[in-house]
Amino acid sequence: MLIALLLLFCEQQKVFAQESLHMELLSHYNDTNLTKLGDTQIWNDVMGWKDTVKNREYMIAGTTDSIYFFDITNPYQIKLCAKFFGTNRGCVNRDYYPYSHYLYATSDQCTTPGNLQIFDMKYLPDSVIKVYESDSISALSHTIFIEEKSKRMYMNLNKRKNPITGKIDVFPMDIVSLENPVVPKKIGTLKYPAPYEGTRVHESYVRNDTAYCSSENAGLFIFDVRDASNTILLSAITPPYPANAYNHSSWLDSSGKYILFCDETPEGVGMKIYDLREINNPRIVGNPFKESGSPHNAYWKGRYAYASMYYGGVHVYDLQDKANPKITAYYDTYPQSYSNGYRGCWGVWPFLPSGVILASDMTNGLFLLRTTARLNVNQYAKTILNLNVYPNPFNQDINFTINVTKPQTCNLAVYNLQGKLVTEKKFNLNTGANKINTELNLESGLYLLKLTTDEHIYKAQLLKQ
Repeated sequence: MLIALLLLFCEQQKVFAQESLHMELLSHYNDTNLTKLGDTQIWNDVMGWKDTVKNREYMIAGTTDSIYFFDITNPYQIKLCAKFFGTNRGCVNRDYYPYSHYLYATSDQCTTPGNLQIFDMKYLPDSVIKVYESDSISALSHTIFIEEKSKRMYMNLNKRKNPITGKIDVFPMDIVSLENPVVPKKIGTLKYPAPYEGTRVHESYVRNDTAYCSSENAGLFIFDVRDASNTILLSAITPPYPANAYNHSSWLDSSGKYILFCDETPEGVGMKIYDLREINNPRIVGNPFKESGSPHNAYWKGRYAYASMYYGGVHVYDLQDKANPKITAYYDTYPQSYSNGYRGCWGVWPFLPSGVILASDMTNGLFLLRTTARLNVNQYAKTILNLNVYPNPFNQDINFTINVTKPQTCNLAVYNLQGKLVTEKKFNLNTGANKINTELNLESGLYLLKLTTDEHIYKAQLLKQ
């Protein structure tokens, strides 16, 4: 038994307890037998939908070859309702967006071209009906965004089959009318003026008649799209800007005066907030920010930003002071060791009326989360540090030294590999160095220790022999 535990301890950088702050796991779903890409990726994006007629909530998630529909009305029990294979397989990206009781689904970076698919969800939880499947508008599209007020779908980095050559042509963004939801009609294509010809839209956020287009290495471009056949560039945030990289996604605040956006790199650069009150002169507010991980998709809801951070998991930032965002909650969906590439939390969706937060991890599956009542407490703005605990492995007692700047009470919490709290203690600390010896009555195994003081959060991995 001891040998097995020591081997496990040697692998602790690969598998350890999932860490969280002010965020609790309600339920989890994964199937490691599903088709993988690169031996690691199973899942891609996730999105929620509320059926206001039946008062039920659903989660839609994609894998490399399929689209899944889950009933999550009881968030403690994820129920699979339906599954559809995509037109194509081996897809890095699947993207979907609900409109009324329909779901629009597309894919990208696949082994073969595919189709735009439309599903009718009004019969959930009993069934889902596919009502449209065609490549006439789209064979591949990286992402889609639906603006309900204008009844339009914006298909970003859209690929269409050329009716003459049969080859796939690439367009920066196609604008599609959903006046008839099951008969989509292309009404325009976004055009970048000189000197930006050839620029592409990776993702977009659209409100009313304005499109905010994350345009890869070219930056973020803002267009007037009232006339879908004659789009007009209003403004752009182009390199060099602070922490610029691959401009990936953006989201407006409720006032429409500020925008939050992510630039993507494997290791991660900080998210940015820009002031758009002078639309022709966007100005950065504060400095780029992130706690850990690599920002992928971020959503601005109320005073908070909810971000999928790849190997950093799910992060929630308080944006009340836009010049000084603070992390207020997080959940680590990817506790494995990170070495390189894109790994971990792909998508997050915070807009369900119940407050349940959906997250998808490329390897570890789907997570239903909820922030705790402590979310608004200012104790969250802390640096995360490693804590030196000895002996480790241990039998009964552990020792560590902690330095504080003022007398206070700290909290020590120990979690198992499933992220469940197994024991919790409090210690009174004096100013300066505090040498702590404490007994932990635990079963043999690997654990995560988290110590919270007024200034910092300390963490350590423990092996009980």
